[in-house]
Amino acid sequence: MLARYEVDVALPGAGTLLFFATTDARQHQVIYVPRGTAVAERPAPDDRVEVYAELPLAAATEPTWPPRNHPALVDVFGSLEEAEDLVWHHVLDEDTGEVFEQRLQLFEDGGRDGPPHQVGGYSDGLHSPIEAVAAHAAGTGWYGDPAFQEEARQWVTLLQVAEDTRAGMTWGDGAWLIWGIRKDHLAARDFSKVHLDVQGH
Repeated sequence: MLARYEVDVALPGAGTLLFFATTDARQHQVIYVPRGTAVAERPAPDDRVEVYAELPLAAATEPTWPPRNHPALVDVFGSLEEAEDLVWHHVLDEDTGEVFEQRLQLFEDGGRDGPPHQVGGYSDGLHSPIEAVAAHAAGTGWYGDPAFQEEARQWVTLLQVAEDTRAGMTWGDGAWLIWGIRKDHLAARDFSKVHLDVQGH
């Protein structure tokens, strides 16, 4: 169903993606079940697995933007510091002194209705963007390393699941689960090497 919406990631046109995770980010799995595959629902294997209440969700296409420490800003502006001056501190109203950061905050505050679950786009990483975390985990350096920048360009957000008290989905101190995937793996429908980052306050 989500493939019918305008998203910036090449999701399969049909079938189902199943996401399994724990708060230990090393223990997770994403399984792609193509349409027409014979499946059967099974109970949770034992009491160590928590099954959350099923909730009806509705999707909407919304704009996203890179956080101020996103590697894409380095590609565009040359450095995060330069982006800070040219974007976040850009003055929109000379009379009031309002800057872009303040206007963007107003837009965020008046936007979503409910937890910020998300498919594709720029994730709302509470610490570091999933593209940066996944690139570093792949064995590159960090900001300033050309190999890091190149690897970060290969990753996209697959799914972001925020804390949702309606279903009792709380992990630690308000943690979010964010899955990233390389573009070439997504194109090949290979979900065996996705990267999960568990980010909390």
